[in-house]
Amino acid sequence: MRENDKISIFDLASPLDFRYYASDSAVFERLKNHASEEAYVQAQLKVELELLWALEELGLAPKGAYAKAGKAQITAREVYEEEKKTEHNVRALVNLIQKALPPEAAPYVHLFATSMDITDTAQAVRIKAMVQGVILPDLISLTELIIQMAKKEAKTAQIGRTHGQFAEPVTFGFYLAYYASRLLGRIEKICEANNKLVGKFAGPVGAYNSLALAFGDKAPLFEKLILNRLGLEVDERQVSTQIVQPEPLADLGYAVLSAFSVLANLADDIRHLYRSEIGEVYERGAEKRVGSSTMPHKINPKDFENVKSLWKAYAPRMVTLLSDQISEHQRDLTNSASNRFAVELFVAFEQAVLRMNKALSRLEPNRENLKKNLEASKPLIVAEPIYIALALAGHSSPYEKAKELANRVRNKGENPVTIVKKELPEYWNKISDLAKKILDDPSTYTGAAPARAVEIAAAVAKRLTQLKAELKKPAPKKDFSAEIEALKATLGKRR
Repeated sequence: MRENDKISIFDLASPLDFRYYASDSAVFERLKNHASEEAYVQAQLKVELELLWALEELGLAPKGAYAKAGKAQITAREVYEEEKKTEHNVRALVNLIQKALPPEAAPYVHLFATSMDITDTAQAVRIKAMVQGVILPDLISLTELIIQMAKKEAKTAQIGRTHGQFAEPVTFGFYLAYYASRLLGRIEKICEANNKLVGKFAGPVGAYNSLALAFGDKAPLFEKLILNRLGLEVDERQVSTQIVQPEPLADLGYAVLSAFSVLANLADDIRHLYRSEIGEVYERGAEKRVGSSTMPHKINPKDFENVKSLWKAYAPRMVTLLSDQISEHQRDLTNSASNRFAVELFVAFEQAVLRMNKALSRLEPNRENLKKNLEASKPLIVAEPIYIALALAGHSSPYEKAKELANRVRNKGENPVTIVKKELPEYWNKISDLAKKILDDPSTYTGAAPARAVEIAAAVAKRLTQLKAELKKPAPKKDFSAEIEALKATLGKRR
């Protein structure tokens, strides 16, 4: 493509780009410095520069080479133009860096490296930064919003449902606290997996062959030096082939998709509460939206539907990440194209997080309908408290009796409490005042839900505060002065 060529986002093939990424300024501005191809090229450039720094530090590359290369303004467009000549993207980048250096420094660009040392490491660098700097903070922000809603609605009674049927009362706040708790667990998993992303600098088969020419069995120290500078995991137990071990990225992908599933579950639940015949929630200002091209009355829960729909599109990507665990011998190209799509999962997830945050910030419980649905369920949901009360009062078959009463209510419209008073007076007199109060007003049969909503919200909020502080801490960088001296000593013996 020529420099002055223009393309519209609507010339692109993927809906992720033209609908959910490039056209959504909130997502685009957050992720462009991590998720774009430009960002990937800049991450590769960063790895190449750290290699040059190490070579200069060890006295191999001329002094000032690192600084001069760092001033080079190399773009993805330039790399792709150069690739037309080289037919190799990494060599194209190397050529452009070399052109920015004096002749005596140029040979040290990419020295000892193979392509995957650069690309796999760059992939880890940019994804780790994206997750830590953008996705996790936004996911935490969403969870904090849910916590606030949970506390506000901790005492708002709502009929609980199992199998789509009226079950027993809970509270709307308890229902939301449940999701906050699930998201916290996913946030912790994402943090853990993100911190374990790995890079490599071990050559074409992972055995440090070329590095060993200069550093012998000290070659692994050179790899650790570079990875530590890039803020990546350095694990004594991990080795690579030509590519990094694929499990760390697969673990992170699973953690993100698992969180995505929680969002999809919440979105689906809200979508059902939104249904005309249920109507327990609504969005402020939703009446201004167009819900149908032909039905003016329609108001759709479109943002919640969008979150679930994006999940449907990207949940299967886990299969691709698992498939990328398999690469024959030291490396083949069957995961080359597929691995390029890994970043899309993180983009789609960020889109879902932001959209869910926007939708929930407008969500309100419809208190009138919450009360109406509770009232409609009252005659039957007292079956459980009657069963428990009869058992505590000494009835020999309390469950069977409560079920009989429920069937009489369902089939004949009788009042279950009246039946107990009339037909079982000896047990009614033994039932506690608390149980009688609940039987009189089943909407109070919410158990520990109000208190638990507040407790869970407080516990999740406390942990999120800790996690936010941890995310702001810079990656620890080890003092490698001793290792540098060991590498210099080994290099001196081999010259």
